[in-house]
Amino acid sequence: TPAYSDLLVKLEYNYPEEFLKDIESTYSKVKNANLSSPIPSSSDVAHWYSLFNNGKFSDITYPDKNQKVTNSTPLYSHLSRTKSIASYLVKSSVQDANYINMAFSALNFYASQKYNISSWWDRQVGLAKDAAISATLICKMIPKNNLSDVFLPYIIETTNTTMGETGANQADFATIQLFWSLAGWENTQEDKYIQYMLASLSAMNELCYIVDRTGAEHGEGISSDYSISQHNPK
Repeated sequence: TPAYSDLLVKLEYNYPEEFLKDIESTYSKVKNANLSSPIPSSSDVAHWYSLFNNGKFSDITYPDKNQKVTNSTPLYSHLSRTKSIASYLVKSSVQDANYINMAFSALNFYASQKYNISSWWDRQVGLAKDAAISATLICKMIPKNNLSDVFLPYIIETTNTTMGETGANQADFATIQLFWSLAGWENTQEDKYIQYMLASLSAMNELCYIVDRTGAEHGEGISSDYSISQHNPK
């Protein structure tokens, strides 16, 4: 036997049953709290289906993915509609396979374009939130691991809690990470999404800690006098 040989170590997490039940309870609450309002009618969804082809809706004028996007309105329209379709499916007694595929394909289309959006807030918060919620709503309806091909790699790279944000921005990033980590866990059952989920909750908790400031204000958060400061100069 060589003095130095390769050693492969595989770590597996065995989560307590009660912990997994808590995740399911959290998922159910998050899903139901983020449904579109109002839920679209069956005729609305049927109409959108008649306009749908190759991930896009024919009544929306999409930006050129090879150009910087200065007007995000069409993308908000696309993702808002995707979320509405997903919400309809959650509430519908019959889950139409064509409508499920429409919502999933619309989500993947957006992620696959990797639009160069001039507004960082639109790209990493506003649009990312609508996309992550849509994934949370449909993650149990689509085949296992389907979110792993396009959507999850995109959203993880776009919005996560390790990007150096603080204050209200970090709260948004943590919320969006909670959405996509729940979707990732429910669709793949991969342990890493539980770790992402716990990291998002930890990031939210840290925003409640008392922050120290010396000299000119530089910290963001809750001070010892209970005042709250956000978006200070760095």
